[in-house]
Amino acid sequence: MPKYVTYLQIVLNPNSQKPGDIASELKKQGWWPVWGTYDFAWPWSAKWTADDSKEYWSKVNKAHTTMKKLNVSCSFRTYEWGKEDTPVYWPKNWKWTKAWSKK
Repeated sequence: MPKYVTYLQIVLNPNSQKPGDIASELKKQGWWPVWGTYDFAWPWSAKWTADDSKEYWSKVNKAHTTMKKLNVSCSFRTYEWGKEDTPVYWPKNWKWTKAWSKK
């Protein structure tokens, strides 16, 4: 199981691309759609720590650049797994695997 997860919350505006296009782009990058306060999540590998800032900023910057291109405002929050301050619901078919964490 991952120890940390980064959540992405998106805010659409009249100039934003279609929600389906936004979701498609994020899923191509490996982000998982979730329900609740946040819209997408990135569960880090079990070995990842907050000291691995290069990997963290690489993933966050890539998603942020994509959101800017799609005219979407967004914010990121990282929590220890299970210590989120609001409810988050994952897809029923989501299972963390070592192969998935290499995306």
